[in-house]
Amino acid sequence: MPVELKELDGGKVLELHLTGKLAREDYERFMPEVERLVEQHGKIRMLVDMHDFHGWTAAAMWEDTKFAVQYFSDIERLAVVG
Repeated sequence: MPVELKELDGGKVLELHLTGKLAREDYERFMPEVERLVEQHGKIRMLVDMHDFHGWTAAAMWEDTKFAVQYFSDIERLAVVG
């Protein structure tokens, strides 16, 4: 599976481990989790760990753009490690 989620600090921090190539379905899996955590905690922090990551499909790139617009103000800090 290209996306693994892990909640830390009682859900205030979300770790995403990404591998392979992301598809639209991967966003459909983790976006509800982000929404749930934002509803519970307000602003959250995210750590995105990309290991053996090969990018996005075109549909996934569009989902990523929508994600950024929707949750821009809900993410207090974002770290991307690749």
